[in-house]
Amino acid sequence: MFTLLQTYSYKNNVKYIHFLMLVQDRILQIIESKGLNKNSFSNSIGIQPQTLHHIVGGRRTNPSFEVIERIISTYSDINAKWLITGEGSMSDMNIDSPEPFSGSDFGSINKRFGQVIKEKQLTPTQMGEILGMTAIYVRKLTGEGNSFGIEPIKKILISFPDLNARWLLTGEGEPFSEKQETVKL
Repeated sequence: MFTLLQTYSYKNNVKYIHFLMLVQDRILQIIESKGLNKNSFSNSIGIQPQTLHHIVGGRRTNPSFEVIERIISTYSDINAKWLITGEGSMSDMNIDSPEPFSGSDFGSINKRFGQVIKEKQLTPTQMGEILGMTAIYVRKLTGEGNSFGIEPIKKILISFPDLNARWLLTGEGEPFSEKQETVKL
């Protein structure tokens, strides 16, 4: 059973209703699509079954960056942006190799986030305004070894639709799609 959050937006005085599936439910959808149970899935990505239970079971906590990265690394056909934001389809049709990625350095997401800031020619203050965070927090996220939660990653991917989610998470592929847009404030 999936949980849907209902949100609203208005355009030209018309109310639009949006149903959003939570990241926990997208993980359950992956488990189901792979024909696995929760224990075999947790073993396949190298986490304790209790950790997965806390994410998709009773507590429904957000998965850590490490869990998201392990899912993306183990199942290279999963669309990273879909997993985090719900945008797009579950299957990533742009994968060159069916081989899973070799383990990446979790701290390198900090460097890649710093690269996004440089490529978009933004200051930490401007990036903070775009993402709804302080410049101090943006600087913290660009510091090596500082942990990333799923919410900042989600905000980054939603704010920069041309950003390759797989690259941000694992370093694989190109950082941006062909069509780059510079954010104007």
